[in-house]
Amino acid sequence: LLMMTRTLSTSQFGLWEVVVDLVTFASYPAGLLVYWATRDIARGKLLGKTALGMNLALSAGGMVLYVGLSFLTGSRVGQSDLMTILLAILLVPIAYWNTAANAIVSGYDPVVQGYSTITSEICKLAFAYPLLIVFHVGIDGVIVSLMAANFAQAAASTILARGAFQLPFDPGTGRRWLRRSWLPALSTLPYALGVADTFVASLVAGGTITVGYYQAAFAVASLAGYSYYLGVALYPLLLRGGAGSEELPTITLDLSLLFGIPLAFGAAFLAKPILFVLSPTYVQSTTALEILAFASLANATNIILDQILAGKETIDADESAGVRHFIHSNLFFVFLVDFGSTLIYVLSVLLILVAGTASGVSPVTMIDLWAASQLVVFWAFVAVRVVRIRKGGKLSLRPSLLRYVAGSGLMAVFFVIAGRSLNYGLHASVFVEELGAVALAGVGIYFVFLYATESSFRQVVKMVLKPLTGSKAT
Repeated sequence: LLMMTRTLSTSQFGLWEVVVDLVTFASYPAGLLVYWATRDIARGKLLGKTALGMNLALSAGGMVLYVGLSFLTGSRVGQSDLMTILLAILLVPIAYWNTAANAIVSGYDPVVQGYSTITSEICKLAFAYPLLIVFHVGIDGVIVSLMAANFAQAAASTILARGAFQLPFDPGTGRRWLRRSWLPALSTLPYALGVADTFVASLVAGGTITVGYYQAAFAVASLAGYSYYLGVALYPLLLRGGAGSEELPTITLDLSLLFGIPLAFGAAFLAKPILFVLSPTYVQSTTALEILAFASLANATNIILDQILAGKETIDADESAGVRHFIHSNLFFVFLVDFGSTLIYVLSVLLILVAGTASGVSPVTMIDLWAASQLVVFWAFVAVRVVRIRKGGKLSLRPSLLRYVAGSGLMAVFFVIAGRSLNYGLHASVFVEELGAVALAGVGIYFVFLYATESSFRQVVKMVLKPLTGSKAT
């Protein structure tokens, strides 16, 4: 991200987001069949060959869809950008492979996702540094770097989860997945619709500058949502069932908030210096980042709640279940709340951008309102999900939540005080060192507070340190 914002203009950075949107739209069918692969594999049916084979076949249609969308977009954002957009077409088949591999891993061994992600990030940096910093290739270098990273992730997932490929390609299972593809088609629609905010913005504004300012803030805020990765094993564990599964949702949600809340506070209260590191131009997006940090926390919470609802549902294990049965299931409810929240959000963004452009509102003000609409809608639908879960099972917030908020509040106060001493006139590398020191000190304050006030956190720390200290388990 830092290399991109330091080497790309605001317009190019916005164009990059448009490319990502097009790839997402063209890859929409990628999740239609492998949705069921995750659930079947988690229950012991090792159908990896079927999932991967069918997705690679679908990728041909995805490439055709991408070309069509590219010409439509090129006529709006500028013909000069069309060749760059077309270059990214190879991201589409890689995306289909990656989607299948991730679905297989999710059901077979979720830990592999961590290894494949690390492989992807290393590969991304290995390509991005020479292309962007040494040779100054620009946005084309970003596209090539992402191709390499996604290819590496898909390959790593496929190799590390090869145990899920034991059964031969099964056309019968493929047909069953195809017959039921209407549900994942609906379920993945909100995701495709969700990225339409930046796509709509580029069309309404007739360019990508506004998108660039928004994307800078959104990219940083998204870090606060990474806490949901701590719950990556929740979905397959709930599908498998067994003793202790009733407590898993509460434990996972608490673990996610343990890190998610301070991440959101940190992104919000260090918004200006973080954006300054990306590029001084993006400091104008400070307010948007302060808002989006907490919207990202809501999004991470919603992802975990969706996993709880879908993971506890067993209707698909009955091969005789029809459409009527699925419509009354939690699988369909997840689609309804995802689609409802996304539709309301995108429509609100469209209204803000159309009205703002017509009345001459500045791009900065528009992205602040854009961020605020995301915050309100996402948290409102957290409440809707919680109500549904509590009707059919157990979910509660532990008292430790108040300590997470209090510790994050202390950290935020420190950031406000220490942030005043940051020298924005320093060389970028020196400024990053200063900011890093402030961030680490704030993190230390948070965890010291938790260690002093939360007994369960102390137990976790002692358990983690036992192998290092040589202590024997009691």
